[in-house]
Amino acid sequence: MPYGHPFTSNRITFPVEIYRPIFQTVSPHDLAVLCTISRLFHHEAEHLLYRHVDLHNSTSKQILLWSFQIAKYSHLAHLVRTLCLPCTIPTRHTAYMERDEYTPKLPDALSRALKAVTHLTCLSIEGNERHGGPFQGYLRSEMFRDCKFRLKTLHDKGYTFLNDEDLLSFLLQQSEIQDWRAGICAALPHPPGFPLDLLSQLSVAHVRYYLGQDISLLFLVASRRLRRLSLDMTNTLISKSTLHGIIKILSQCAQSLTHLRIYLELTCSELLESTDDYEPIDAIGLVAVHLPRLTYLGYSVQSNLLRVSGHLAKWCWFA
Repeated sequence: MPYGHPFTSNRITFPVEIYRPIFQTVSPHDLAVLCTISRLFHHEAEHLLYRHVDLHNSTSKQILLWSFQIAKYSHLAHLVRTLCLPCTIPTRHTAYMERDEYTPKLPDALSRALKAVTHLTCLSIEGNERHGGPFQGYLRSEMFRDCKFRLKTLHDKGYTFLNDEDLLSFLLQQSEIQDWRAGICAALPHPPGFPLDLLSQLSVAHVRYYLGQDISLLFLVASRRLRRLSLDMTNTLISKSTLHGIIKILSQCAQSLTHLRIYLELTCSELLESTDDYEPIDAIGLVAVHLPRLTYLGYSVQSNLLRVSGHLAKWCWFA
């Protein structure tokens, strides 16, 4: 048999058990190179390359090309299990970024790609960390309508692109979500009562709460059998009545909640108004009464003003 032909049936090959662990450690770029070595390497590298797709630091051109590829080849679309998209994309032309000629094509292309990834179970939307601004939004609620995938995990780390009605509709469609991070300013409409099948399998959640914000979202999350909850109360006054009201809402899941993390970031005025007569032991007392099954409690208090560090001292041991 002549040497040099990569696809001859008598060619000696490595057992997949040898090179699979190696493939799992290489970069997406190297996986793309491995796809060109042989059919055997192509099969294994392609599965890894398309199974977990991270585009959150990508440009509009890169996202567009991926969308075209996924929409065109169904076997690639069926490989995708996790997908990470940027909440915004760069628009300015520099040596590292394309001109904004691709963004107008993104809504249609990405919409077709999302409808093709029927086996997707994890969707994450994150900030673009690699490129400088300015940025613009490109995600539209209509991109996610009538998608056939059923998510287990949904993380939105940017400002939500779904309005109240669209968010409710999407969550009703995604009835298998177990882990949900609500986007900034996420809100739900005000029905008399939420449907029982809305986030019925939710067990892990990360939500934000702002003083004066409608509590429907927090109330919904607390009414499910949560095991872990991260509550971001950035720029919210630490008053005993405020925290007491929130903990009381969370008491709905007191029988299942075992991990609670609360995040706070205070301004000088908030510290002076709210923390002088409010000690960490007060917060612990509220939690102990209303959430007796907790095994982990984390409380992070930070301030962007160094001159108020003295007011934070009594909270430091609790963080």
